[in-house]
Amino acid sequence: MAPFPDATEKKWVTIRSTLPPIPYGDSHSNIALETPRLVLRPLAETDLEALYVLQTQPEVVKWRSTERPDASIDVTRGDLLKRLANQESIDFAICVKQTNDVIGVGGTHRRKGNLGFPVIGYTFRFEAWGKGYATE
Repeated sequence: MAPFPDATEKKWVTIRSTLPPIPYGDSHSNIALETPRLVLRPLAETDLEALYVLQTQPEVVKWRSTERPDASIDVTRGDLLKRLANQESIDFAICVKQTNDVIGVGGTHRRKGNLGFPVIGYTFRFEAWGKGYATE
């Protein structure tokens, strides 16, 4: 068999799952995930400066829905406070395990997407691109 199926061949997959409760609840504030090189921990107010750097890098923001850098750290602060107050999303700081440097953010940002499940997304600082972090 070829490594990729013929483009005309259609395969269907059925997924049976349930959505998480609304709102997610306070239990998500204690979640931390680890990979071999990364720690994903709940986003916190102390991540403001790292988030500001991320949200002002031209290479990064062209992939955001706004497509423009934050005009000031106050704009980033407002975005961060909205993220922290939203009980229908979970946002993580993506940190390098060895240094604890925040190199990105990710999580669920839309409760119900086009397929009925939460939409996940992530953004990494430009310097972290091409190092396999997103795959990890």
